[in-house]
Amino acid sequence: LDDARPGLKNLITIFSLASGEPMESIATRFADKGMKDLKDATAEALIAYLMPIQQKMNDLLSNEAALIEIINAGSA
Repeated sequence: LDDARPGLKNLITIFSLASGEPMESIATRFADKGMKDLKDATAEALIAYLMPIQQKMNDLLSNEAALIEIINAGSA
């Protein structure tokens, strides 16, 4: 990983955090591919990482009574 390319390192860091894959492994896997491939794979990893959070949020927002109970319990 090259500190001279902070944008690339940042993208690999994000991919690693979202996927759990080591940064060195990601760097090796994408060494002979273009930035578009890395960006696409990072987007897929982020979508997969955030999907459970989005689902939970949608579940909470779809049940207003339960959401109000959670808010009231949190403020108590």
